[in-house]
Amino acid sequence: MKKLIGLLVSVVTLLSLVLVVNGASVADCKKDSGCPAAFYTDLNLSGWYHDGIHFCVEEGMMIGEGNKFEPDTEATREEIVYAIWVAAGKPAAEREVTFTDVDKSSKYAPAISWAASIYVVTGHGDGTFAPKDNVTREQLATMLYRFAKTKPSYIPAYGFSLNFSDNNKVSTWARDSLTWCVRKGIMNGVGGGKLDPQGTALRSHVAAMLQRYCQQILMNESICVRYSDFGAVGDGVTDDFSAIVMAHNYANTHGLPVYADDGATYYIGEARGTAAIRTNTTWTGATFIIDDRNLVPFRSSINTLFSVTGDQYVNIPEITSLKKWQKHLGFAPGEDLLVTVENNKITHYIRSGRNANSGTPMSDTFIVDAEGNILTDIVWNFDNISSCWAKKLAEPLVIEGGTFHIMVSRHQSHSYFSRNIKVSRSNTTIRNLTMEIIDEGDTGSPYAGFITVTNAANVKLENLKLDAFNPFNGGYGTYAMQLNYCVNITLDNVVQGNDIHDTDRWGIMCTNFCKDFYLKNCRLNRYDSHMGVANCTIENSTIGGSGVNIIGHGKFVLRNSTVYQDNLVILRSDYGSTWDGDVYIENVEWYPESRAPSIIRVENNGIHDYGYTCYMPHNVYIDGLRIVDTENKDPEYNGPRILSYYSLARKHGTISPYILCERVVAKNVYTDSGKPVYLSFFEKDYPNVKWEISDSGIVEEFLPIPEQEAWLEQEGYMESDP
Repeated sequence: MKKLIGLLVSVVTLLSLVLVVNGASVADCKKDSGCPAAFYTDLNLSGWYHDGIHFCVEEGMMIGEGNKFEPDTEATREEIVYAIWVAAGKPAAEREVTFTDVDKSSKYAPAISWAASIYVVTGHGDGTFAPKDNVTREQLATMLYRFAKTKPSYIPAYGFSLNFSDNNKVSTWARDSLTWCVRKGIMNGVGGGKLDPQGTALRSHVAAMLQRYCQQILMNESICVRYSDFGAVGDGVTDDFSAIVMAHNYANTHGLPVYADDGATYYIGEARGTAAIRTNTTWTGATFIIDDRNLVPFRSSINTLFSVTGDQYVNIPEITSLKKWQKHLGFAPGEDLLVTVENNKITHYIRSGRNANSGTPMSDTFIVDAEGNILTDIVWNFDNISSCWAKKLAEPLVIEGGTFHIMVSRHQSHSYFSRNIKVSRSNTTIRNLTMEIIDEGDTGSPYAGFITVTNAANVKLENLKLDAFNPFNGGYGTYAMQLNYCVNITLDNVVQGNDIHDTDRWGIMCTNFCKDFYLKNCRLNRYDSHMGVANCTIENSTIGGSGVNIIGHGKFVLRNSTVYQDNLVILRSDYGSTWDGDVYIENVEWYPESRAPSIIRVENNGIHDYGYTCYMPHNVYIDGLRIVDTENKDPEYNGPRILSYYSLARKHGTISPYILCERVVAKNVYTDSGKPVYLSFFEKDYPNVKWEISDSGIVEEFLPIPEQEAWLEQEGYMESDP
């Protein structure tokens, strides 16, 4: 506590001092200018030492005898210790330390006792201090270095080495001190490529070093960790990843923010290990080159480069069951938590189609407050819970800026690469970041997401520009962003850097098991929900050629947006075309070009077990839909439908029951071509839908595509993209 109080005092004092010092430059310091150095007749007011002496005299750290400052006189141990003590705010000693040759009544005594109590200086082992002894340059550097190490803002000089012709004259015990002082710009050479570590420290040297030390170290107590502090070169050629890892490790231990060096280009080659980010990080002004060209699976391919962590797992009372839409946990955990539960006896999301799989255990992720209130929807009935995890939400953390250039792996495989930024910390914001693919080649592997957010709550991704990857082999999705087991996620002004109408490139993003998802002001190739999203809003956004693909629960809202896809909202058929909730479409502009576009496209042939009951949206509300179809050149196009043909199995029965839409409310729906909007293809598909149509170009008719009934009758007539 005493250190902290002294620190605050010194910072306030020195900040006020800078205002005075900055008021009189070297050129302004005349005999009548009020410059404190002008009082001394033995000083050259235009000399190199002026600013240092001006600073130290003004602060009271150093004074002369009479009207002489004696800049070329050797400094003594007591003078230097006194100056450091004044800079620190004249704190009391941590413990009482006395020396036989230090007069307790001397003005230097409190300073010497304080400095010895925190080991900035030591005595000679015989009870003496030798206060009048001269000090070498390496001894002076050691005093300043030891004092710096008492500060929470101390940053080592990793990866930096001395480069002077007289390095061999540096004492072993002083090497770290001199290296640190030179790296921080506190000590310079004496000319001729020499450091002169054994040379005597003159009063002018001491004043200059004290000024640099105070202004660069003491007055920057909010100092950050920089990658260059740990040896990062930033030349775009040298592999800097090990230095980046060390910088974050140090910052995490000492609770310091991390800053990239402005203008640096950090090359990351076949990096092993992960940089763990647990403090605010600023990459603004820096570029990172991630070179994966020669990587093959299992040779760093699955290596997360930056892992953003900080949520703390906690133990909570056993949860044995949960009910759909349950609002209280049944007990008060005492703090806000992110909870994930699993029932491994039930399998969901058993995928059909060309990427069929055996599904995943039934799971749910939700937020609960300190009183036990469940703040997000429970979407399944859990009669049994086999596993439960709970995390305390971390304090807010921000990652800011940076440009990442990706050189994609040339290896052709189905193994996903994860050379990425992985966020598993709640209350995290990533903003103002750019990812560009600068080297793709003709072959490559899929990427699981340059930014991946997993098992986290309250995450914001803002002002990001991300390129969509090329899937190369076409059979596996590849993404610039992936979100899994997340609650309350916001994407604001996330834009795709390359063409959003290029359907050969898979979309920026996919989501699995996410809740309360908000996407606004975005421009993307596609919004894609794989294994469920609960409550999702897309507004003020543009979605390109791969469209809006969803399955899930709750309320889905598409508002004030533009979509370039032949089907406005696609309920993915490979997961059963299910949305257990309502769909809202408000003030949307839609550009379809196919023969049979649908506002809501579904497909469930009833012959695949998805592991759950499948639903069409219970209610569809449309208010304001402009269908821009004047460029639709298909000769068989005769207007769009609200609900698509869904191929419900008439011959096979249903394995996963499919619950049909209950109600469609639509108004202000018009085509630019003037063609009518129909209800659907076959009336027998939707015998019980309640249609409420008004103020629109919708005709309450069912109209199949001419000469296409045989095509439509084929079960599974079109597979969703994986």
